[in-house]
Amino acid sequence: MKKNKFSIQTSFAISAGAGSGKTYTLSRRFINILLGFDFFIENDSQEHFYEERESKCANLREIVTITYTEAAALEMKERIFGLIHKILYLETLDKDDGDLNSILLAFKELEIDAKDWVHKRLNTAIKEMGEANITTIHGFCLNILRRHADTAKIDGSLDVYSDDDKKQLFQKVYFEVINDELYQKDILEINKYISMFKSLALVERYVFEHKFRQSFDNYEHGSLDAIKEILVNTFLEPLSDIIEEARIELASDAKLPALERFIKKAYEFEIESFNDSAETLGVSKTLGAKKYPATTQVRDTIQGLWGYFCNIDTNKETLFSRIIEIFRKILREIKSRYDEQMRAEGVTDFDSIIQQASFIMDKIETGYRYIMVDEFQDTNAIQWEIVKKAGESSNLFVVGDEKQSIYSFQGGEIEVFHNAIKEQFDGKPQSMSQNFRSDKLIIEFVNKLFTSIFKPTEISQANRLILSDYEASHQDLESMSKDDGTVKFLISKIDKKDEEAQSEAANLALFIKNIVEGNIYPDISQKIKENKPAIAVLYDAKSKMLDLKFALYNLGIECKVSKSDNFYAKEEITDVFFVLKAITILRKKSNWTDLSSSNRYHIAGALRSKIIRMTDKEVHNIFDNQTAISILEPWYERSFQIAPNKLVQEILSFTDSYTAYAQLENYEQRVANIESLIASM
Repeated sequence: MKKNKFSIQTSFAISAGAGSGKTYTLSRRFINILLGFDFFIENDSQEHFYEERESKCANLREIVTITYTEAAALEMKERIFGLIHKILYLETLDKDDGDLNSILLAFKELEIDAKDWVHKRLNTAIKEMGEANITTIHGFCLNILRRHADTAKIDGSLDVYSDDDKKQLFQKVYFEVINDELYQKDILEINKYISMFKSLALVERYVFEHKFRQSFDNYEHGSLDAIKEILVNTFLEPLSDIIEEARIELASDAKLPALERFIKKAYEFEIESFNDSAETLGVSKTLGAKKYPATTQVRDTIQGLWGYFCNIDTNKETLFSRIIEIFRKILREIKSRYDEQMRAEGVTDFDSIIQQASFIMDKIETGYRYIMVDEFQDTNAIQWEIVKKAGESSNLFVVGDEKQSIYSFQGGEIEVFHNAIKEQFDGKPQSMSQNFRSDKLIIEFVNKLFTSIFKPTEISQANRLILSDYEASHQDLESMSKDDGTVKFLISKIDKKDEEAQSEAANLALFIKNIVEGNIYPDISQKIKENKPAIAVLYDAKSKMLDLKFALYNLGIECKVSKSDNFYAKEEITDVFFVLKAITILRKKSNWTDLSSSNRYHIAGALRSKIIRMTDKEVHNIFDNQTAISILEPWYERSFQIAPNKLVQEILSFTDSYTAYAQLENYEQRVANIESLIASM
């Protein structure tokens, strides 16, 4: 019988692909924990285990749900809170509500006393929802540190540095150390070979990234075996089939022993240069390519890589090791002073939070009975150790997808997922491969790509981290489009490297223009005519967005960029800021004569904004007559009655500000920016 993926009866792991309903699953499992039995089930044949509810139910403080981002944590809270509300007020749900059927199935076999238990527990939970531990790994560790400040020997009111404050402190400490007389001799020695200024990025990584710092500290002179193994596995093992072909071709040739010696020398890192080694070993520089074609790729590959396999210059290696040791001393001093100053100010940063929590986990009892981890593929080794120790006597549930492991640059380690499944969950994760988000053709297209990327070969079988379960299945729903959709590749012909972005943008802009004009995809064109959301373009870097934006404007097509640099410097955003700042000033200052020059500047900014739209002369008269307070007074009074986001909406509506912005270019973008600001408020 298939295990109920919402079940709380045991610890287990789920391998869940994109769009397969991870948040859906986590929210239902969370509610099952609150109730102490499997209220949510997947089908009639699964048990509720209602009799064990009192021993297995948990309060909000005893449950931890760890997500990867603050946004994901907020979404999870909203989903759980919303689902609880739907259960309690089931009779108010619309028949088309997506949660209705699962709630009806949950209630189907329950007796009256069980239904009363559900309402009692969830009514209590909804009142105490503020206590829910739904957070990021950093938030989780910070909470542990604050609760066990005495054990961690830190200030219990510990605060977290913002990125700007952290960078400012780092720069202060960095320049203190490199200008310290104690280290001038070492700095001069390092500067003979590499500039400390050019090494700044490396120093930052050492201070802010535990994994990098650990690798740097663990470097030992002469520890080349691991590096050799990596190079052999990376460069030579994939050649094994080709080398075997060459051996077969050369089987009756007297030169075969020479080729064997050459390959052996490459594997042992004893080739000084390809040409010299070939001559010394009695192998022609062509490796007999004309007569034996299979040797061509062997020759070309090894020739291209000979530098990796040459003899090591021991003098240079010794010098390198000495410079590394001096550099390490400087880095440790910078890190030490950085940590000392943070402690002195009663603050910490995200990297330190994880480290400090790790140090005390063996000394404390967390009291958590249930721990759930979302996006588990982005967890690293130290984070996993913290979770394991926090949940040694807990019910543990993890959900993730190796294919979505994209945060290695932030410390995520895909092998942690692989090893945890193997060691903690008997190597048998439950699979959630059905995709509820995408159309059939899209899923089939992606599966085809994954088959090429993830299907193991004989050579890679033993070391692959993604061995199976890379395929997703689609869901046949009447509500999905009858048209399966299409996948197209837009190939841009690039003549010069610096023209790549412009060429790509022009190509894509022309494609979109054809859609807008109805030349292709008439259903999408119709959506555009009806002013409905129709086209989205995703980029991996902000810098590329503006190229497309300008290319579209050149073709007469309006668009908006959802995120760009200097958001708060945009004219429409500073307009809102000035008006709110002016209102805030007036809330604190009742007398016009008490206003400082800074306060006058902000009030003038509000009056000159596109929201109030006064001329310089009008602003001058207002300051002369001291009448600014009366002009802003209606909103000043209103600011005590409603939330800031509602206040901004009322001000923009009352002043007809959108009409003013419509006279400027990029109107769509300006409106999108204002809406984004209001949403964030």
